[in-house]
Amino acid sequence: MIWKRLFIPILFLISLAIGISHAIAQEEELPDLTSEEIEVTVEEFMERFSKEQIPAVSDRLNDLAIMYYQKGKYDKAIAWLFVVLKLQEKTLDKDHADVATSLNNLAALLKAKGDYEGAEPLYRRSLSIRESTLGKDHPTVATSL
Repeated sequence: MIWKRLFIPILFLISLAIGISHAIAQEEELPDLTSEEIEVTVEEFMERFSKEQIPAVSDRLNDLAIMYYQKGKYDKAIAWLFVVLKLQEKTLDKDHADVATSLNNLAALLKAKGDYEGAEPLYRRSLSIRESTLGKDHPTVATSL
């Protein structure tokens, strides 16, 4: 009987992965977002998907943001990473490893654009989360330094 409860969530994740993979393969574009639109987009995702589905949605959006970064579309990548971070902050613990990773990714993008003032507090918060959850000597902590 457990397969019946897992069937729909698994089907959802498969369809989401296929949809995002198709978007990447076809180089389809997500819309550009202003800071106000980021908040609206986050709320739309929160209404459309369950709390349990949001981590998978965030992972796929993160993949798209990385694709935009690799194409040199920094502003678009930054906007969508902010969406990812805000979704994670609403659904995960504030000290979750995924939050630290998103903070670090966002900081790296801001740094790549030359926005050192914007990157520094994100790096610091990522470092703080990783030190408190993993310990100061863990190798992953070094990625936030």
